[in-house]
Amino acid sequence: MAILKGNAALEDLNGGGNKKHSFTSLKSGTTLKVRVKGLTRSGLTDIATYFGYGIFKQVDTFVPKNDPVRDARGFVTGNHSPWDLASKYFYELGFKAEDAGKSEAEVKKLKESGYRYKGKKRVMVGLYDLTSGKDIVIDVSPKQHSAIKNSLIDYLEDDQYKEMAFKISKKGDGTDTVVTVTPIINVAKGLTDEEKENFEASAEEPFNDAIFDGILYEADDAEQIEFLQKDGFDVGLIGLSGAAKADAGPTSAEISEKDEPADINDDDLPF
Repeated sequence: MAILKGNAALEDLNGGGNKKHSFTSLKSGTTLKVRVKGLTRSGLTDIATYFGYGIFKQVDTFVPKNDPVRDARGFVTGNHSPWDLASKYFYELGFKAEDAGKSEAEVKKLKESGYRYKGKKRVMVGLYDLTSGKDIVIDVSPKQHSAIKNSLIDYLEDDQYKEMAFKISKKGDGTDTVVTVTPIINVAKGLTDEEKENFEASAEEPFNDAIFDGILYEADDAEQIEFLQKDGFDVGLIGLSGAAKADAGPTSAEISEKDEPADINDDDLPF
């Protein structure tokens, strides 16, 4: 499983045991007190990007053990995982229904099923948690990463952010979820004694990006097929059985040439 770390990233599932670290939860209505260790005008540098698969509250987020091949825009072009094949199956049905003049509701339902099984781009953001005194990783969408960056950019000059403490919060639900970052103006009043000690101790300390390694659950093809079946999808529709492995996928036109439904958003993934 490949991820992109740091500047390159700018351009335990169901009881599984191959995770070395865990995300720090940032659920709606919660706030973390943090130090930001790396920032440029392009965004935070202590980050890693990945394409996560899963179904909110049904199948926990995972990445395929065998990496799909993607083009520069992130569309899968080879080595399709079972979930890529399922996604492609529904998108192609949706495009055919659209071309045949089917109702908007029917087309939308098919494309939403395609989106359900698609890998969505996510960003792991590394921060220093002032309460625990440890480096942590939170999981956000690219849009939320952009919002974090825009909140911090005013403190980039002369590396001001390195001497500051911040609150990072999440509010809202579903497509209305918003992540905000605000500075703690008065550190003496805004931090507990322990948090102040951690703040002082963490000065000039780089983020430990080894935390990114092993944080994501890697599911092999057999597990992915099991998850699809658990969701009620007939894997025989994409030429697979419970013991089969995914291949290069159907030979029909790639879905990457089509636009996806504009009213579907990936900000409601389970983190």
